[in-house]
Amino acid sequence: MAKVDDSLLQAFAGQVAAGVYAINGQYVACMGEIERAHASLVGASVRTNPLESPAYYYHERYLLRRKSAYLLRLEKPSGGGRQR
Repeated sequence: MAKVDDSLLQAFAGQVAAGVYAINGQYVACMGEIERAHASLVGASVRTNPLESPAYYYHERYLLRRKSAYLLRLEKPSGGGRQR
């Protein structure tokens, strides 16, 4: 995904790739793409003007929702829930 200079677009592409891995039951590859997508989002605030990106709408909450859906598909607990 590093071929594109747009961090938001990199994050979105990584999230889509993670979905493909989830469909194929590849937990490790899926979570690896999610982590790379998250890293791109962290860098997006520094490197990318959201208004100039085709993925201007993409944000961390969207990625976390997709991660949750992928974990459900993979039948894996997230282990990261809030504790009370």
